[in-house]
Amino acid sequence: MPWDPATHFADELASDSTASGLMATVSQGILDAQDGVGQIAIALLQGQKAPAASRDQVINGLTPARTALGQISTSDATATKDLGTLTRQVASASAAGAGVIANCV
Repeated sequence: MPWDPATHFADELASDSTASGLMATVSQGILDAQDGVGQIAIALLQGQKAPAASRDQVINGLTPARTALGQISTSDATATKDLGTLTRQVASASAAGAGVIANCV
């Protein structure tokens, strides 16, 4: 199984209830966005227009994920490094999601 920074980072923050709650928001946002992208892909493969609700789901998943990541702080060096990695990955996913939205209107 490949290394998953979100799971790894969540494990590092397990003793911090505030950070753990924020990571739950991050994880759920990512899952919601993935579901939206999946629905868009299915529609496009079937020759249909991407559903507006699915486009909204991508944005409505990634936005709170990015916001929650920005609210997490830690003094642990390893966790700080993992936070940076995860933040960059979610930012990249957000940019890709914005591209999906722009191309599927």
